Amino acid sequence: MQLTETRRSILLILVCMAIGVSIGICAIIWLHTPPAKAYQLRPLIKEIETYNANNGEYPTSCTNFSSFTKISKQFRIYSGRGIIDAEIENYDFTILVNPEGYEIFLPATVSDRLSLNFVAWRFDSGSHHWRKGRIRAPLWGSNWGINWKPSFP
Repeated sequence: MQLTETRRSILLILVCMAIGVSIGICAIIWLHTPPAKAYQLRPLIKEIETYNANNGEYPTSCTNFSSFTKISKQFRIYSGRGIIDAEIENYDFTILVNPEGYEIFLPATVSDRLSLNFVAWRFDSGSHHWRKGRIRAPLWGSNWGINWKPSFP
């Protein structure tokens, strides 16, 4: 009789451990995966990369691409040349392009009004993958550059 109770206890412990590990894996995947709307930018990224392959440099603006027009009907997009003159968090995407490369930001949280810090996803021409990080913006001036720091490698 005691042997059966021991087997049940061991089985219960193993099942609880399996459930805990599964929840942990799901949490890690969820925290390291950008929102689904980030994948809507694939056609635009492809057009920017095709432009680079054909011209040897990245475009100075992506607003004339057909995929930009298509996604701008669905999302609020800020497009600029490396400096943001508006609150990045008010847009679904921020796309910064210049002849050397591009950066795309997708805000993940609302900023702290005192320090203007918030979490965002970033995709750039150098790494070609989404990374989560924190944007820190100084309080002074109307034009502020992005100081982005990754939250994990």
